[in-house]
Amino acid sequence: LILYSIDMIVRIISKVEFLKFITPYYYANGADVFSHTTFDTFFLVKACAVIIVSLLLSVLVLDRKDLGA
Repeated sequence: LILYSIDMIVRIISKVEFLKFITPYYYANGADVFSHTTFDTFFLVKACAVIIVSLLLSVLVLDRKDLGA
């Protein structure tokens, strides 16, 4: 919800346009999915890379913590 709100603000206020890169809505617009039959594979690969790196980092960080205590 927060990232969606940031996307709406970026579309309205041009002074905060630099924030559009942190929202996933900049990379995959919902309207483009329905209007076009294909999508840019670069953004798909980039999203998968971010997910994999995030998962690996979370495993490394949480592996050191004693969650059972």
